[in-house]
Amino acid sequence: MNPFSLHQTNIRSIMDRRFFPAPPVENFELFYDGSCPLCSFEINHLRKLKDDKLILTDVTTMAESDTLPKEALLKRLHLKTPDGLVTGLDATVGAWRQTRFGFLFAWLRWPGIRVIADKVYNNWADRRFEKRYGFVMDEGMCGNRTSASSDHYERSYTDRTGSPAT
Repeated sequence: MNPFSLHQTNIRSIMDRRFFPAPPVENFELFYDGSCPLCSFEINHLRKLKDDKLILTDVTTMAESDTLPKEALLKRLHLKTPDGLVTGLDATVGAWRQTRFGFLFAWLRWPGIRVIADKVYNNWADRRFEKRYGFVMDEGMCGNRTSASSDHYERSYTDRTGSPAT
């Protein structure tokens, strides 16, 4: 046996582990609004391309959660990762990273573009939510923004007539 080939094999395995570490085995869970046509369109494509680590959960069919209010989950995409919860475009990019096309979404997180893309997404999500569910949600209610007390939570929802939602 050639000792040089053994040395190359060891270096290659060390390099592979250092520069191409094995992906973590933890699951990711994407929460989406299944009654939204655009959301469902994207999720149908994602479902065909995703790997086994990504779980897709339709918020409209799940029971109310103690940790995540259903209204907050309906307003924006939420992705539960091993490191925590991300929302909006971070959730979209994180979910698509679980496919072979994830690199195509990376530019949405570049500095400068990220700020603009987040504003566009958040504006669209707010308008979609208000149109679909008939009430406005306070920005402090969703995702990685500050969480609110239940008193503030109840006051933050109003229907289109301006009276508190029940």
